[in-house]
Amino acid sequence: MDLTGPLTTPAPNTAVVATWKITAPSPAVTATASIPATGRLIVEADMVVAGPLPTPSESRVVDATAAPAAVAAGAALVPPPMLVTVTPTATGAVTLQPGGFTLYLNSGTGTGTGTNSDVEMLDCTLATPAEASAAALVLNVQSPGTGTSPTTTPSTTPPVTPSTTPPVTVPSPTITVTETETSQPPKTGQVERTPAGAASTGGGGDAGPDARLFMMSGALLVAFAGIGGLALRRRTAANRG
Repeated sequence: MDLTGPLTTPAPNTAVVATWKITAPSPAVTATASIPATGRLIVEADMVVAGPLPTPSESRVVDATAAPAAVAAGAALVPPPMLVTVTPTATGAVTLQPGGFTLYLNSGTGTGTGTNSDVEMLDCTLATPAEASAAALVLNVQSPGTGTSPTTTPSTTPPVTPSTTPPVTVPSPTITVTETETSQPPKTGQVERTPAGAASTGGGGDAGPDARLFMMSGALLVAFAGIGGLALRRRTAANRG
């Protein structure tokens, strides 16, 4: 069972036509005898329709009749496609879920229980509800101008989620130069030199040539005074004796 929707996005209050094709089963259903040119195949199927519709959920019987055509004995029987029309009343999802179907042959020869009687060729039912859900068609009805993409059954592939990991920022290297300054003793302008000989005591030639002259004169006067004093003492002593 192959259900396809329209090529454009359906809008509210607009008729939407879906196509239901029944593909040939394996092994294919074949004609047990030749079918005359007046014969035609008829398919009748059940469907459940739900969504924003005049009736929110309903079971329908849809059918289709093929054009008259001759079929040779042993040839595969191809059921005609069925058209399903729905008119959504609002935006939302309209679901078309197929069910079982029956394939009939109308020979058009008048031979049978009645004139142009239908002969059942194939009766197909779904084994489980999961099979019907898997074959369902979902039409996404939108307001005009909000989308022009073809209507398809939603994909079960989860959307790709962007990474929330913040980008890694590599900091630029920082070069730190450390300079160490060694303290130096202040410069005084003096020349460091060790004098030769003993330490100066302040005497001698530091007083100049004039000062030495006065010192020598003074020393001679003191010496003459001492000598004179001694001479006077001797004379006095001689007079007393």
